[in-house]
Amino acid sequence: MLHQQDRCRLPLAVALAVAAGGTSAQQLEEVVVTASKRAENLQDVPQAITAFSQERLREQGIVETSDLMGSVPNIQVTSAYGRTQPNFSIRGISVANEFSAATASPVGVYVDEVYQSFRASHGQQLYDLEGLEVLRGPQGTLYGRNTTGGAVNVNTVKPSLEEGLTGFINARVGNYSTTDFTGAIEATVIPDILGFRLAGSVSNADGYVDNTLAGTNHPEISSEAARLSMLWRPTDRTEIHAKVYWAENDPRQDIAFGAGYLEGGTNGAGVPLIASPDATRLESDTAGTYFTSSEGVSLTIKQEINDAWSFTGIFGYDEAEYRLSPFECDGSALDVCAIRYFSESESYNIDLRVDYTGEKLRFIGGVYTGEDEIFTANEPDFFGFLQPLLTDAGLPGEYFNPAIAVGNSIGTLPLFAVQPGLDPTDPANCAPVNVNPNGFFDARSLIAFNTDVALTNSAGSTAVQGACAQAGAPPFANIDVSQEFTLARPSSAVYGELVYDVTDAFSLTLGLRYTWDDVEYKDAVSVVNNLAGVPVAALVPYIYDPESVAAGAPGHQQHSSAESG
Repeated sequence: MLHQQDRCRLPLAVALAVAAGGTSAQQLEEVVVTASKRAENLQDVPQAITAFSQERLREQGIVETSDLMGSVPNIQVTSAYGRTQPNFSIRGISVANEFSAATASPVGVYVDEVYQSFRASHGQQLYDLEGLEVLRGPQGTLYGRNTTGGAVNVNTVKPSLEEGLTGFINARVGNYSTTDFTGAIEATVIPDILGFRLAGSVSNADGYVDNTLAGTNHPEISSEAARLSMLWRPTDRTEIHAKVYWAENDPRQDIAFGAGYLEGGTNGAGVPLIASPDATRLESDTAGTYFTSSEGVSLTIKQEINDAWSFTGIFGYDEAEYRLSPFECDGSALDVCAIRYFSESESYNIDLRVDYTGEKLRFIGGVYTGEDEIFTANEPDFFGFLQPLLTDAGLPGEYFNPAIAVGNSIGTLPLFAVQPGLDPTDPANCAPVNVNPNGFFDARSLIAFNTDVALTNSAGSTAVQGACAQAGAPPFANIDVSQEFTLARPSSAVYGELVYDVTDAFSLTLGLRYTWDDVEYKDAVSVVNNLAGVPVAALVPYIYDPESVAAGAPGHQQHSSAESG
């Protein structure tokens, strides 16, 4: 499986497959690509393309998506959320480390010409490949949506229809108990007419960072995938390729390393952050697992109408789910930052086109329609360690003063923050100043805490906090938020490209694509909870009444993604 290479994992490859044939060192290999939606010699395609055949992928040792960075110019492959979600950057254009799985990548990923909209599953079909192509730069006419940076074309191996039963298995083993198995078996039912191919991949590895507090290691590798393909050629001019696939990934996450920015290497809670100098051990209160699953079907029909004209129909349907529960984002022994992510996607794509190839003229024209719908439920939880402290101090479950320090949430500031130059240790200067009648957060205690830290570079000083407590400033509480929304992105297009060969060395290309795109943001719910976990305030104004949400009003989808760390 192609995926991001973990930075400390050093696989020792043991191949059980044998590659037959080869080319002479003096012979220039002809590389056939499908970047222009037809099979052409790479030298004849006027685009910036790097192509890898099955043999070249094996010879260059490209077994991870990150390996492309050493073989393809202008590309970077990173991943903040596990191997199945590689973020491609081509010529500096990427989604970066966007948190939401609902955000579409500006680098289009296509598997057997079916567009893959859900970023979290981009790495789940990358095994038993016939070839891989990286197209650099905008791919407007023939690809359309979400290819501003370029496109990555993945072509899986199809049944060869050769008589007999064939297959292979590749095994890789390495340190950290790394094992990686990829294999396939192929059966031809009717030679040259009907055949099936079953391929699969299983990968596992322990992590190289020990969480001594929880007794776990991170990040793990744990993935399984399988694909069944059928190729049917009922006539010499007709080819039908059908595919069904399934994949699942559920390793422990990459774990964060916190930096103690205060005196003594402590964090804002006064707790020292314990990590080894070689970044192989730390103490973290929790860390969850990445769970990604995807399944889908595709159908490709190719029909040669005559020697010049042909028709291609591509149909794809995919479902996927992504869950990270929780994402440990502070790397300390306290529950300072934990976020639970959940997204599920459903998409379909239909591309119908005709292809004309004459002596000097070539033409491709077609129509496309597709839609992806992604439901997302996120649960940010910041400063969770405050919740039991406040409860033990006797505050009721209805207490509500979460430290959301943004403009529309802050209602009250201390006087010394409004009138600079006042002594913050004087309780009179922590008098409440209402700066936003619609705000819900009394920020005096938080500002007092930040002021103490700034004055002493330590979390142990309480001079300003004590003054504000005397002035009646309530303590700030943890941030417990529930967010839900659905994105629906229907898209339709008509396109055409005309190529005319003026001479053997010079051709003219004219292309046009007209696209109808919609983005629907619906069923948005974003609430802040009190100490008891009951919604109190809405962060998306005018959407709904928080009291109706707390009562379980219709339209609010209850979803729990919590798991044990």
